Amino acid sequence: SGTTGTFSSTVSFGNLNIGNSSISQVAGDALTIQASGATLDLKADYDSTSGSIRFYPTNNVLGLTLSSSNTATFAGTIRAETATGATLELKSLRTTTSTASLVGQVDFQTSEGSFQAGSYGQTNARILVMEGVYGESTMSFWTNQAANPDNIREVLKLDDSLNATFAGDVNVAQYIKHTGDTNTLINFTTDNITLEAGGVTAINVGA
Repeated sequence: SGTTGTFSSTVSFGNLNIGNSSISQVAGDALTIQASGATLDLKADYDSTSGSIRFYPTNNVLGLTLSSSNTATFAGTIRAETATGATLELKSLRTTTSTASLVGQVDFQTSEGSFQAGSYGQTNARILVMEGVYGESTMSFWTNQAANPDNIREVLKLDDSLNATFAGDVNVAQYIKHTGDTNTLINFTTDNITLEAGGVTAINVGA
């Protein structure tokens, strides 16, 4: 406690004790942290082939890989918990743009199939955010299709003008209502469509 220092040489034997824990060098480029010298809490090693640092939280099971290209790959669930609400932030460090540019995207993938040469497996769905030349943003949602799983397509786009553009059908259970004027609506029932304005039926079309 209260001691700082710089390690400039390789530790081959012995332990560095921190409270009830210890850090010890093991075979290869690996570092082991043990609680009270018994239960393995964390092991980290360096993969010289890929240039990655790997973390094993318990029982030598890989939990996190940090690659040489600054990619973090988690083997389990990523969870964020705060008392005021957790935030997932995707930030682009770009300062200028002359064309529409990617701000961030989230891909949902499986280990089968391919997408754009398939270097990471099949992309089943995607959420994509683009920024225009003047700072305007669009968000789009993509899915693949059963007949051609490798073909991912844009199904919904939300733009900065508050427009929602659907690539396919829009299914509603019963009502399409006017915002702030809920008694003006289109009412769908079995084999019947009713157009209502101000709570009064203006058009009724039935089979």
